[in-house]
Amino acid sequence: MKMKQTILALVLFASVLLCGCSTEFTPDSSEYFDAISKAQAIIVLPSDTSEVRETITGEKEIKNFMTALKPERWELQGIPAAARKTGLLRFVQEETRKLWQPGNSTGMYDVCSITVYDVPYIELEIAGTELPFKISRESSDYLKKYF
Repeated sequence: MKMKQTILALVLFASVLLCGCSTEFTPDSSEYFDAISKAQAIIVLPSDTSEVRETITGEKEIKNFMTALKPERWELQGIPAAARKTGLLRFVQEETRKLWQPGNSTGMYDVCSITVYDVPYIELEIAGTELPFKISRESSDYLKKYF
């Protein structure tokens, strides 16, 4: 799994470098959607507390959640300085059990996380890389209902 994360980080880094001279960078959101959609749960953590507010589970619920985010409309843009964090979404999945490992479960690990702001921006942290995105107003309003 570490190898996949390393490759993904390199691909993202190379994409940013190759498009660095462009005035507008629109990443292929399918890369992010594929990684995020592998999650088996989304843990909702408001920024004003350390307690889990909600855990979204189920393949259909996660797919509906991602559809509402409209990742195909994300624009890579810096977060405004005045923006305040409203919460964090942790996308987790169970580690793949290897044949030689004893027991039923090896635990959950983060696939990625999304920091949600009070403005229509998010920060996607995936494979150790933080990417700030401007999102649609509809997606921002959808996320605000969780916090």
